[in-house]
This record gives sequence, C-alpha cells and structure tokens, in this order.
Amino acid sequence: MTGAQSRQSLAAIEAALIEVALTKPHPDLQPDLTITASDDVRTVAAAVSPESSYRLVKETIDAAREDLCLYIYHVDADHMIELLRDAEARGVRVRIMCEATQNNKDEQQRLRDLGAEVKTAPSTRDRPAFSLCHQKFAVIDGKTLVLGSANWGKVAFLCSPSP
Repeated sequence: MTGAQSRQSLAAIEAALIEVALTKPHPDLQPDLTITASDDVRTVAAAVSPESSYRLVKETIDAAREDLCLYIYHVDADHMIELLRDAEARGVRVRIMCEATQNNKDEQQRLRDLGAEVKTAPSTRDRPAFSLCHQKFAVIDGKTLVLGSANWGKVAFLCSPSP
C-alpha cells in the first residue's frame, strides 16, 4: 500500500466515523467499516497519561499543516485550546465535534472564536447505551491519528511541556 493509498484509507475511515456519528441508525443496523492494514506505517508513538500525553499531542498538533479533525467529549483546558489556536494561526483548518452536554454554548463559542468549525455530536438520549459522544481522537492531515482516553479538560490533560 502506498502512502497515498494509506491516506485515502484513513480518510475513508474518518468519513465513515463521521457519517455514523451524524446519523441515528436503526438499533439493529451496525455500521459496515472495513479497516485495511497498512504496510506504510512508519511510526507509532505512545504516551503515559498524565505525565507525557501533553507533550506527544503538542508535537503532533504542531506538525499539522493542512487539516485537524478533533472528535472529543470535552475540551476546556487553556493549554489544549492554545494548541488549536496555534494550528489555526498557521493556516491549519481546525474542525471539532464535541459533546453538547459537556461543552456549553460559551465553551463552543470560545472554540469558534479560534476560527475552528465546531459541531455538537448528535447525542441521542433515547438509546439505552452509547447516547453520548465520548470518543477522543484527532485525525491530522489525513495521515496521523491521535487516540486517547482523556478529555482535553483542565484536570484530565496536564500541561507538562518539558520532557
């Protein structure tokens, strides 16, 4: 698989995830997501929270050149918002989908004021499970995936810029 094919595969996965998030499927309908292994993976980096997560995410966002798609439950930590602001200032298109119940209108406006495109996830309280947007991932330039379990909140994602 070439680099271009790998980016296309990642873009297809991103599109499928967003499509699933934006629709309310019938309870019996499961999304058909085909994930293809790639021989083009060059680097895998891991961080242990909370000690080194910020540093890894910062390095990754600082490397963004074109597009940053963030799908997150909650973001309100000033140092994480600053990373998004810096990316936007470099000309990176920043798109954020967040949970409406955890990001009030003022917090959403704060993200929009960065120049980010912000949408709230279509949470559905009538389902018995998975009624909230609780994922935490970012796709950067269609080729880098940041996946974690911590919200980008003031207490969950500590700012520790030094190694």
